[in-house]
Amino acid sequence: LKPDKYGVTLSKTGKYTFKSAKVGYRKQNAYSVKVTNAGGPTGKLKVTLSGSGSKYFKLSKTTINSIALNGSDSFTVKPAAGLKAGTYKATVKVTGSNKISASFTVSFTVKK
Repeated sequence: LKPDKYGVTLSKTGKYTFKSAKVGYRKQNAYSVKVTNAGGPTGKLKVTLSGSGSKYFKLSKTTINSIALNGSDSFTVKPAAGLKAGTYKATVKVTGSNKISASFTVSFTVKK
């Protein structure tokens, strides 16, 4: 039997805003994201960053092995260290086969 739907849910949807920091800040705390299987077998999943500010954020991992039904895994995202003043935004996306896709945006502001 094939499942009616394939998919994952993320512990975060919409937008996550990191606490702003001043130029010269030390590294920021990572934000943990839980990925839960909400359908059939996920297969290997990709975790990616996209958008104009994607190079200013770091992921703890870029792949997640297959997650069993109702099982979960997690990864973290955090702003890079040493950024200049400005606001940085990116989209965090988890994708896989069978049209699996879930995402949210992250934002971080560095003040002068």
